[in-house]
Amino acid sequence: MPDDRPRPRHACQRAELFHYRDRRGHEVDFVLEEDGIVRAVEVKSGRTVTGDQLRQLEYLASLVEEVGLEPESVLVYGGAERRRSRGVELVPWSEVSELGPRPA
Repeated sequence: MPDDRPRPRHACQRAELFHYRDRRGHEVDFVLEEDGIVRAVEVKSGRTVTGDQLRQLEYLASLVEEVGLEPESVLVYGGAERRRSRGVELVPWSEVSELGPRPA
């Protein structure tokens, strides 16, 4: 019997998942690498976003670019508005299920 249940956009796709922390104190909660794209995801409970939270993602993006890979930065937070700030995609908790791989 065929399985016609809906599947998430990212079903059956593999990605490597890491946590990033260096000796200088830079830290990002989740780092996913797939097909030459490195997506850094920081998760915060607050409703507002600070420059320091963005700096962690910006720092990792600069390292990723230095080695010739494509960075993506996402900050999941307790706010209500999905937007971009300083190259970082800000995603409310209510929309986290919509995160998936980039369309081919």
